[in-house]
Amino acid sequence: MSIKPNPNKQPWKETEIKQFFVCYELYGNDYHSYTLHLNRTYSQIKAFYHNWLRKQFADIPFQLKRRKPQK
Repeated sequence: MSIKPNPNKQPWKETEIKQFFVCYELYGNDYHSYTLHLNRTYSQIKAFYHNWLRKQFADIPFQLKRRKPQK
């Protein structure tokens, strides 16, 4: 009896990532709808998206400047 690997524990494949962005175009932030198309849980889909976002903006230095009050 062979043990099948749990797909939820596997790294995301390129086809899954493409499907994710198709879902993103269709559903936006409604991650529950993504579970209909991807073999992943809600929390994994949400975590993947937030990790992806973090990587997109990692190289942009954020500088918060306090606004001087208007007199």
